[in-house]
Amino acid sequence: MKNKRRNYPGDLRTPGTKDYGVILSNLRKYCHYLNDNPDDDKIYELFLKLREKLKELGYRKESLSVERKMKSMANWDKKRQEVKIMSEKIWQEAKDKHEAAKAKNKEREKKERKAALKKAREEAKAKKALEKEKLNKESSKE
Repeated sequence: MKNKRRNYPGDLRTPGTKDYGVILSNLRKYCHYLNDNPDDDKIYELFLKLREKLKELGYRKESLSVERKMKSMANWDKKRQEVKIMSEKIWQEAKDKHEAAKAKNKEREKKERKAALKKAREEAKAKKALEKEKLNKESSKE
């Protein structure tokens, strides 16, 4: 059986999942690299990566904004600062959304475990009552 990838680059990710968290960390890393790299080619590559990560996080409008900034080679310093500020703002929003989704998922799992445990206890009680009834029938026959 051939393994199929769950998510391809550029696909929208769901907040609260591990993929979403990895994309967030990559976004943050690329923001920091924007400060470190004065080379125009490197900045262009970082813009490409940032654009893809923003799209994966669900910020399509901002991704298109980065794409527009990549079209002309003038004013890289100004563009770099604008993209860096925008990316950091989006990172904070996405992080908050991710944390809220993780908490919600955790609460839902807790409720599911509680319900499963309750169901298992009820089944055990029913089984025990059935065995007791069976024993009572056998003892009454004798």
